[in-house]
Amino acid sequence: MSWNKYAKSELEDDLDKARALSSAIKGKACKYIGFIKSNQPNAYNRMWDKLLRVYEDESYSVQFCLDQLQRLKKVKEGDYPNFVEFVNQVESVFCQLGDINQVDYIALHEVDNLSDLLPSNLQWEWLEVHRKLIGQARVRPFSTFMSFLETKRDAALRMSERNALKSDASKPKAGTSSKSFHGQIGRASCRERV
Repeated sequence: MSWNKYAKSELEDDLDKARALSSAIKGKACKYIGFIKSNQPNAYNRMWDKLLRVYEDESYSVQFCLDQLQRLKKVKEGDYPNFVEFVNQVESVFCQLGDINQVDYIALHEVDNLSDLLPSNLQWEWLEVHRKLIGQARVRPFSTFMSFLETKRDAALRMSERNALKSDASKPKAGTSSKSFHGQIGRASCRERV
């Protein structure tokens, strides 16, 4: 249910709607409607119209998405948590563009820039995937790139979990020395095999 449908069905008067909208808005959107006071005549409709003019403008939305992609940082080899965050941010942009049917706006140049931020082994793998694409998919590969990243994110999540478990297992328990703790792990493993 959209905000406007919710407000019209659940809130009684314009003052309540304007107050609810003002309290729900965060970030940059506050700048767009912050000057409209909730108790002014027709405040809710003015706020809503202002937000629609800004956020339903596809060019603004696309530019916002491009800005988000340009802020991404290079991911180092083996840095699984940051790789997962990188993919999450790319997916957020992908979904935002999908909401306005503009996924194909992200063309090869932008995907190449994103690929350059990946560890070198993933850059290589992506180039192999891209080489097999044909037609428009080769020129506008953002959907395929997102699918590629999703599969790699799944593997990175697993590696991140494994590394965390290894790190936890290698820490000595309170009251034991590092040597005796590792000895306890080795004995437990031997007993499990028998």
